[in-house]
Amino acid sequence: MDDSQLLKVAQVCARYSPYIGGIETHVMMISQWIKSQNVEIEVLSTDPSRKLDSTGVVNGIQVRRFASIAPGDAYYFSPGLHDFLSKHSNDYDIVHAHGYATFPALYAALTKNTNKLIFTPHYHKTGHTTLRRLLHIPYKILGNSIFKKSDAVICVSGYERDLVLDSFKGIEAKTTIIPNGLNLEEFHKLKRTKALHKKILYVGRLERYKRVDQIIRSLQCLDSEVSLQIVGSGPDRNRLLSLIAGLGFQKRVAVSNNLERSDLLKLYSDADVFVCLSKHEAYGIAVSEALAAGIPCVVANTSALSEFVDERNCFGVSNPENPQGVAHAILKAMEVETVEFDAVSWEQVANSMLGAYERVILA
Repeated sequence: MDDSQLLKVAQVCARYSPYIGGIETHVMMISQWIKSQNVEIEVLSTDPSRKLDSTGVVNGIQVRRFASIAPGDAYYFSPGLHDFLSKHSNDYDIVHAHGYATFPALYAALTKNTNKLIFTPHYHKTGHTTLRRLLHIPYKILGNSIFKKSDAVICVSGYERDLVLDSFKGIEAKTTIIPNGLNLEEFHKLKRTKALHKKILYVGRLERYKRVDQIIRSLQCLDSEVSLQIVGSGPDRNRLLSLIAGLGFQKRVAVSNNLERSDLLKLYSDADVFVCLSKHEAYGIAVSEALAAGIPCVVANTSALSEFVDERNCFGVSNPENPQGVAHAILKAMEVETVEFDAVSWEQVANSMLGAYERVILA
């Protein structure tokens, strides 16, 4: 695509780097790769902390942030983002919205003008607290409008696509799958290290539905020298810290956040097993990273995580609420020699995404 055909794209999401999460990683990586294909990319996001610069460049990508209200790290109400899209949606050829359960995606649909709208829902079908589950029911009316107004719907897994098509009718023809990817080069360079004592790793958001507490409880059924490294932040952090203290595991469990990428990669290289017992996942980027790093994984045999289970590199747990069962799977995983994981690169993902952009422009 030459300069005379320069495509202008807005990525709309609830949060963006330096915030950490699956959607944040997805948006950051596709933005960086698509920009390298002579596409003008701008990220429109919110900042619930109200501490970040309102405009700036992050890893070569122009970012605009708008103040938001996010009770329980959810919803992300942002009148400023809505007003900006109301005035500027038609400045972009494509507005690509992310996250069904957040208001930024709804704003992108409500303000659609001459632009094309692409929607990646990262859909879980339900809320993750009692209140959110109740609100999910009336919100479905609004959420349906996002799907109806979208020119293309892109899911990150077959599991997510099936959930979407079960919940929202008449969108089959415009729904496709483009999975998340990996920066394969950084994992090819990674040198696995082995220590005397076994290490379990979890990377991800700290929310109740992630069931990190069950990973912690499984330590009761494992040798006292087995340790757990938790990397992440979220509303469940304080409860998890209290659980760690209550079980007397302060020396066995470390909790960290906001790591440099090089430090996170070092944790991958040091880990003996990666565990993710999340109840709801549209994909599972951290699991794919662990597999690419050559780490055997234990996952809840539910949601999109079940697509990773092969009983060679990745082992499924049918009842994550059973600490003994989780511990048994961890011990089993620690004994295996993993085989090479067939991973997709972010470059491949971005090329597929760019193809989707071009198809909706030409339609």
